[in-house]
Amino acid sequence: MLLPRFSLVVASVALVALLVAGCGGSPSPQETWANSVCEPLVTWKDQISAIGDDVTSELKSPSAETRANITASVTKAEQATTTLVADLKAAGPPPGEHSAAAKNVLDGLAKSLRQTSATVKTEADTLQSSASISQAITSLGQIGAEIAGAVAQTQSAVASLDAVASDLKDGIDKASSCKELRKS
Repeated sequence: MLLPRFSLVVASVALVALLVAGCGGSPSPQETWANSVCEPLVTWKDQISAIGDDVTSELKSPSAETRANITASVTKAEQATTTLVADLKAAGPPPGEHSAAAKNVLDGLAKSLRQTSATVKTEADTLQSSASISQAITSLGQIGAEIAGAVAQTQSAVASLDAVASDLKDGIDKASSCKELRKS
């Protein structure tokens, strides 16, 4: 009689151990890759938001240094974008059968961000040299639109990854940094 009960206890403990091991396992290659892509996107988005707040604050209380401060902010945004593009490239191709399609999405995002960065730099140069308030306002409006569009593109890229690479969807859904991107 003792043997069947002992066997039942051992079997129960083994089952619990299997369940616990399954719950706390290491992340899948897809989840690891998704975090390597989404973490820099979240960092960049946060930096861009902070820079936007700085520019808005500067415009609310303009001073003799406003143009120079805004130009410095644009330079920070350009540096953040350059870092993001490098980080996306460093993430490499995703694991799985749809890696080429997912890589195309990220390559397209990187290209778009580089173009946005160049446009923002051009507008910042125009802002720095503009003689009139109306020219400065036009340049600031263009900078704001470009940055807002770039932030939207990063969020759209994550959704596109889900669509083109079904084998990555679970990893993207589980990656904490991708969840952070989707909240915005």
